[in-house]
Amino acid sequence: MKRRRRAEAQLSIALGRPGWVAPVFGLCVGFVSLVFVPAGPCASRASAADEAAVFLTKVVPVLQRRCLSCHNATAKKGGLSLATAAAALKGGESGLAIVPGKPDESYLLDLIAPDKGRAEMPKDSDPLAANEIAAIRQWIAAGARWPKTFTIRPATVSDLNWWSLKPIKRPSVPKLDEQAANWVRTPIDAFVAPVIEDIGWPLPRQPTARH
Repeated sequence: MKRRRRAEAQLSIALGRPGWVAPVFGLCVGFVSLVFVPAGPCASRASAADEAAVFLTKVVPVLQRRCLSCHNATAKKGGLSLATAAAALKGGESGLAIVPGKPDESYLLDLIAPDKGRAEMPKDSDPLAANEIAAIRQWIAAGARWPKTFTIRPATVSDLNWWSLKPIKRPSVPKLDEQAANWVRTPIDAFVAPVIEDIGWPLPRQPTARH
């Protein structure tokens, strides 16, 4: 302790400042060292986890839905497969599709970037959305991390959330208040009545039966 105080006093004299300057100076240096300490293993693991999340949640679904039908392990149009890391990094007949850390040198981005509303890939289809292209660019720029054992397979009907592909189900007839229930003549009326009431319109008179 005495040695530390002596050193602080010498520093104060050298700086031409009162004795309180050295402790404050030392505290500031310690704070700066703490703030700018190099990232350790924990920060690296967090970064890797973020990159994996981008790949699995943003890149894989796009490749699966928009690319794998033509560029899978079996059908390799242009010699390119995007099913595995090894195949994707190998590239195809036109060169390297993915260059980790270098999005501007990755041929894949040239193919999917739209020009005047059209892109070379996906072929004969609408171009990828801007956020989808941005996610792929971000992933490549971060190193294009891809688990070696992870394989992307073409999307199947079960992967699609289209209403037209869902099983047909008979909906339950809505429960109605007494006035609407008395107005209903067919099950379809039971679906129409709540909509009319929500708008604030009175229920129309039902047509009288003809004899």
